[in-house]
Amino acid sequence: MKDIILKLEHSNSVQTSLQGCKIQKIISSISPSTFIKLLNVADNKVNPRIATVNKITKSIHETLEVSPELFWFKSKGILISTESFELLDRNRVKISLSNLDYEGIMDGGHNTFAIATYIIEKLFEKKLKSWDDTKEFWYNNFEEILKKFESSKELFNFSIPVEIITPNDEDGSVEEFYDYISEICSARNNNVQLKETAKGNQVGYYDYLKESLDNKYNIIWKTGDSGDIKSEDVISLSSLGLIFLKENDLLPNDVKSLNKISIYSQKGKCVDFFNEVLSHSDISEEEKGKYVLNSQRVKSALDLTDDILHFFDRLFVEFPNLYHQVCSRQIW
Repeated sequence: MKDIILKLEHSNSVQTSLQGCKIQKIISSISPSTFIKLLNVADNKVNPRIATVNKITKSIHETLEVSPELFWFKSKGILISTESFELLDRNRVKISLSNLDYEGIMDGGHNTFAIATYIIEKLFEKKLKSWDDTKEFWYNNFEEILKKFESSKELFNFSIPVEIITPNDEDGSVEEFYDYISEICSARNNNVQLKETAKGNQVGYYDYLKESLDNKYNIIWKTGDSGDIKSEDVISLSSLGLIFLKENDLLPNDVKSLNKISIYSQKGKCVDFFNEVLSHSDISEEEKGKYVLNSQRVKSALDLTDDILHFFDRLFVEFPNLYHQVCSRQIW
C-alpha cells in the first residue's frame, strides 16, 4: 500500500454532498515541502491527459518566479482522488495512492508538472520537458531533493491549492466512488477540450485493443502522451470489423450504422461509432466506472485489428510500386 500523510496549510474540514452522494471532498492547500513528498508517491495515470511543456506551464513558472504569493489565488491547484482517507491531528490527513486506476492526480497535471520542474530547475539547474522524465528524476533523486530543499526554502514561498475526493464512511461508498470517479475526472478536465478518444480511454473502451496491441505498436492513447501512432487511426481501422457486424445485423439494433468511407475520411465518426458499440449494455458490462467488453462476437472483430494494421502498412509501402507497374503496362 502506498499511504502518505499530508500536512494541510488551511482547513481540513470535510464537505459532504447535500444530495446524498456517498463521496466527500476536502479543500485546502499544501506547502512545497509537502508537495515534494506527495509527488514521490502520487502519479497521474488516473488523469486522461499527460502534461507537457506549453504556454500554461511557462506561465506557472513565471508566477512562481515573479509573484509566488499570488499562485494560491491564480491556480486551481491539484485534485487528488483516493479510496482511503483519514483525518489526523495537527491538521494532517492520511490518504492511499496505490490503486492507479482510481487514485492519484486526477486534475491539475500541468500545475503538478510545472511546480515539479520549477523545483528541479532551481535546485539542480536542470530543465526537464516531459512528465515521465520528471517522475523518473524525482524517484531517483528524492532524498537529494529533500536535502537541497531544506537549505533553499526561501526560493519556494508559495502555497498550492489542493482538493481531495474520497468515499465517505457509508456502506457502498467505495463502490459509488468507483462508479463516478471517471466521470468526475473527465468533467474536471473539460476546462480545455478533451478529445473523445481521451474520454473513451478513461472509461475503458479501448482496454481490449490495448491488451492485444500495446506490445506491438507505440500508440498514443492519452492526450499529451508520446508515441508513433494516433489512437484515432487505430480505432478507425478497428471499426472495419464492427461495421461488418452491423451490416450483417450482428450488433444491437439501436447502434447506428457507419459508412466504410468514414474510416479514412471522418475518423471522428469512427471514434463515436466505436464508443457507441463498446458502451452498449449488450456489449460491455460497467464495473467500477469502467466498461468491460463481454461480447465474444465483438472481441472476434477487434482481434482482426492487428492484421488490418499490417495490411494498411503493406499497402502504404507497396502501392506506389503497384501504381507504377499498372501505368507502365498501359503505356505499352
